[in-house]
Amino acid sequence: MLAEAVTSDDNGTTSTELKYVTIDNFIHPDLHTDSKKEGIDHDAEPQFPSVSENYNGIITRVQVHVDYVEFIDKETLGPNEAGERILEGMRDGATKYKSWLEKEYEIHGKSVSTLVRLIEDEPPSAADLGVESASQEQGAIIYRKWLQKAYQTKGIEEIKKHLIAPSSAVSQ
Repeated sequence: MLAEAVTSDDNGTTSTELKYVTIDNFIHPDLHTDSKKEGIDHDAEPQFPSVSENYNGIITRVQVHVDYVEFIDKETLGPNEAGERILEGMRDGATKYKSWLEKEYEIHGKSVSTLVRLIEDEPPSAADLGVESASQEQGAIIYRKWLQKAYQTKGIEEIKKHLIAPSSAVSQ
């Protein structure tokens, strides 16, 4: 997790906006099942500040430092001002989304069409998921987008592989 501080000057008024950027994060084991690699993708690049971001005034300084790194063996590195908390929140959010989806699938009679609708249609509210922070919400969004992509590229079998216990029967 990188900490990014963007300082801008708006007619003599200086302000700094701090945010955290991830390059590669292990949000949920399901998201890494196809990955044979260990570690960060060599092509991974953080986006600093992007053209879609708006700042009042003129950007006068961009500072970036490593806040938190978690290695495969769970060793960590960095001052950890907020990175671990944010990453744990994202992991919790992904888990909450998956649990919500599994519960909804059960409630709605284990219907594949309902499962697809739940993934593809409007996302559930933060209250429905039980998310309590922006990082948890981000984790839920990441997990949902991953399911959408998996469904679009690999079909319903990929979704069932992650959400439905092997002994479960699926009705149409």
